[in-house]
Amino acid sequence: YIRSMMSLKYFAEINKTSIKSTTDFEIHLVKGYNIIRERKNPDGSFSFKGRGKYESIWLTALIVKCLKQLEDLITIDENLIENGLDFLQKFQIIPNSKLDDDFSGGFNEFGSNNEIDVSLTAFVIISFLENTRYIEKYIDVIRKGLDFLDKNTEHINNDLDFVICSYAFKLGNHSSAEDFLKLLRRKSTNDFRLVRPDQDSMSYRDELSKDIEFASYTLLTLLQIPNDRDVLPLYSLLLSKLNQYDDVFDSVITSQALAMIAKTYSTPTNFNLTLSYEGMKEMRHHVTNYDSFDLDFPKTAQNFEVSAEGEGIAILEFYFQYVTVVGDVHDQMFTLSVANIELKNEYLLLKVCSSYR
Repeated sequence: YIRSMMSLKYFAEINKTSIKSTTDFEIHLVKGYNIIRERKNPDGSFSFKGRGKYESIWLTALIVKCLKQLEDLITIDENLIENGLDFLQKFQIIPNSKLDDDFSGGFNEFGSNNEIDVSLTAFVIISFLENTRYIEKYIDVIRKGLDFLDKNTEHINNDLDFVICSYAFKLGNHSSAEDFLKLLRRKSTNDFRLVRPDQDSMSYRDELSKDIEFASYTLLTLLQIPNDRDVLPLYSLLLSKLNQYDDVFDSVITSQALAMIAKTYSTPTNFNLTLSYEGMKEMRHHVTNYDSFDLDFPKTAQNFEVSAEGEGIAILEFYFQYVTVVGDVHDQMFTLSVANIELKNEYLLLKVCSSYR
């Protein structure tokens, strides 16, 4: 239920007027919320295997962070969130000897004081930080958790661990945030691959899912920076990934990132788009917030010209193949020119990705 509720959060952001007012929308949210409330354990935690069994730190952190995101859609009992945070607070590792001092401030699912889990610790601290109403109450928990991450960076085992820590540092305004952000920008452009082999295999889908999760956390991190130049290009790249993936809203983090982007760039879109290529008459389209369309062109099409008048934000993507039969590979190239652009207090970011085939 928490996954479908978070996907509804995104739909509400992209269509604020109509979807919120529908009865089915409200019924689904309230039904999911009531089930979550009924399954809360007496100590404020949540369990995978039914009420009162095997309390989960990760699941509790997930639910309290998602309930915060849903506060503007339905009425949430504040005690449900605060009791969950109280439960999490009790499981933060506090040293009782020199042996476990290195683990101080961390979290792990099994309550052991001799296991370092940076991704879970970062995830839990994010849940505290996103519930801004309670930051002052749990400030010691947050500081200890961020310091734990800072002194255990050598235990970051993969890119997903890294990006979760980056988001936690940025949310918490930690001194390590900028260093992580610089590396994150490089990873988001260099390691976020567009094409993988064996697209029908389970390993491909698993890697694709990890890529989507990585991009979602990266976007959440960059959205903490006003008007960051990398947000929209990465958003476009994420959309290209989602087009290859059936379970778009399988990840609550992806739903959260998409909802935050929609909310951040919720200015009205209203402009006229003109598109033409050599030998074809101009095509004109009026673009609003609710428009999405695909255009197919002949294989011989070249020399495209695009212009737009109006205001708002939209993504225009070109997909193409460049087929070569003979000739020196060094003579094969694309020419891209941009002219007659007038911008007032704005910027133009243009990225081109091309490959020969």
